[in-house]
Amino acid sequence: MNQYREEFGFDTRDWIIASISVIIFLVALIFFVFETVVEEKSDREVVGTVIYRNRVAQKRYSNSVIWQDVQQKEEVRNLDSIRTDERAEAILILNRGTRIELDPLSMIVISVQDEESNIILERGSIFIDPGEKDTVRVQKEKKSFLNFQSILRIFGDDSDRVLVYSEGKVTLEELGNSVAIKPNTITQVDNTVKEMGESINLLEPLDNARYFVNDYEQLNIQFRWDNSNGENVKFIIGSDPFFKNIVQSSTLKSDVFSLKLDSGNYYWKVESDQKTSMPRRIRIKTRSKLVIFSPMHKEKIYIDQADLVPFQWNELESLESYKLEISKDESFKNIEKVLKSGRNGISVKIDPGNYFVRVVGVGAIPGIETRSSISEFEVLNIKNIPSIQKEIDDDINEIKKVSKIPTPTPIPIYPKSTIDMAGKSSLVFRWKGIVNFKEYEFTLNEEKSGGKVLIRKNVTGNQYKLDDLTILDIGSYSWQVKALKSADDLTENSAISPKAKFRIILSEDLEAPELDF
Repeated sequence: MNQYREEFGFDTRDWIIASISVIIFLVALIFFVFETVVEEKSDREVVGTVIYRNRVAQKRYSNSVIWQDVQQKEEVRNLDSIRTDERAEAILILNRGTRIELDPLSMIVISVQDEESNIILERGSIFIDPGEKDTVRVQKEKKSFLNFQSILRIFGDDSDRVLVYSEGKVTLEELGNSVAIKPNTITQVDNTVKEMGESINLLEPLDNARYFVNDYEQLNIQFRWDNSNGENVKFIIGSDPFFKNIVQSSTLKSDVFSLKLDSGNYYWKVESDQKTSMPRRIRIKTRSKLVIFSPMHKEKIYIDQADLVPFQWNELESLESYKLEISKDESFKNIEKVLKSGRNGISVKIDPGNYFVRVVGVGAIPGIETRSSISEFEVLNIKNIPSIQKEIDDDINEIKKVSKIPTPTPIPIYPKSTIDMAGKSSLVFRWKGIVNFKEYEFTLNEEKSGGKVLIRKNVTGNQYKLDDLTILDIGSYSWQVKALKSADDLTENSAISPKAKFRIILSEDLEAPELDF
């Protein structure tokens, strides 16, 4: 100790302080890791649901310091905090019917009591449409806005300043004093309450209107307002409700203005020498694409009598449900089935035949709907051998072109595509055999592990029944057979089939279909 004291100038007091600091750091680190790893839970009452969120919206339980990403249709509990980042937005519906929309860079705390729903605005801007049976109070610092039955719009910035507007009456309370805010009047509230004058009536787009475009295209938006007097007005559009960052400003005499805009959040208003309008927000978002994974386009699906045909597509976070449409024709005039699912997959019983399929995504807000491209597929019964003879011949011809393997050769028949193994106790592999060959070597490989051999076994006949399904899991596999003259004939001249690849799913991971008709 004396040596360190001499070299570094440390005395006993310094060592004690350093040790305490290390202990505090370790305790804080353990606490952080615990809070991060352990799943956060709250036993408070569920008071609402997030019906839509765009980009990063997060929530925090009242008993936690950790923020978690909010998912579509996620429950909101009493005293939860909800926040959005600089490009995000979120829509909540309380159980009492009140609709709350958060602008970018906004944060609220929800406190539902016996007689009222208290919305604490910590920062940013909100749009509130009170439910018919709900009494709503909005609290900002020491100020409270209450007694409103119409839509209430509040724009806030980093200071205590807010702009307030409602089509009906609103009462402002602060430290026991109350002030009536007039209907259809823009009011600025900070240290004082200031009416901003007569309001210009904006017609369209509506506040918080959302537009969805494809492939990052620009959208031409038409802005309209009431200008019956034909006076000079200034149209202003920016990226924030207080127009610190202006995108465009134009002076004109008309009551309409058109502008092409990229994806993003925008705020717009119209003002003259004597009047101004309340800002309105619009959102332009690129629509995500739906892609059908299974069946693939032009895929042939071989089924046994009890088999279901699995359909899968990509999941989009902005959608709340999907509608699968199966038709006999590409124009979808003769639709065979319409099925609904809250998840990105369905397994369906379908008769053999040629079909077309598409997926329509449904969202909680207008305009968000999207649909996939059309995929064509064919369902074939493996027991109806004549119906697949042409494909067998095509496979043989293809082998002749690309391989020196002697023909005839065994041809895999089933499985060769996606197989739903839910509720099954076995899987039967079938192939087209060769005349005068009764014995075959059957090989099953797991694709994800570099072709690991799961089964290699000699069998008699044109099929192999796998009863031990424990060796299989959800994933991709391949199999092939080799024709043998005898049980111990493993010469290079034995006829080997091409590899057949298939994928296993379980319909428990999908969702039972809900028929429209």
